[in-house]
Amino acid sequence: MKVVVAERVSPSQVTYLDLSGNNITQVHPGMDTMTALEVLRLNDNRLHELPAALFRCTCLIRLSVDNNAIERLPDSIGRCTRLTKLSMCNNRYMAPLSRSAENSKKRIFQSSIGEPVVC
Repeated sequence: MKVVVAERVSPSQVTYLDLSGNNITQVHPGMDTMTALEVLRLNDNRLHELPAALFRCTCLIRLSVDNNAIERLPDSIGRCTRLTKLSMCNNRYMAPLSRSAENSKKRIFQSSIGEPVVC
């Protein structure tokens, strides 16, 4: 068996993070320090909301939160101008989008290749 020890990485250097299937009930408030984060996968958890601070990660290109219990998106999603793929299948999403979130959603639909990713 070969064991590989990774060097310590600063949160500001992380570009990909997959926390799927961990029974997470809330996103850690320090996640907004991951300023280089491009892909975040939070599928199959127990999230009810995404904190506004998460969308300070303005490098975010892909966000996947399938199979949670998310009821609404914060207005701050509009800050993520690079976000091109948003997947929220099998959530409780019911709230109307704010103007900035609605503009982001339109941009996401326009930028996505293939099937729409917002369910």
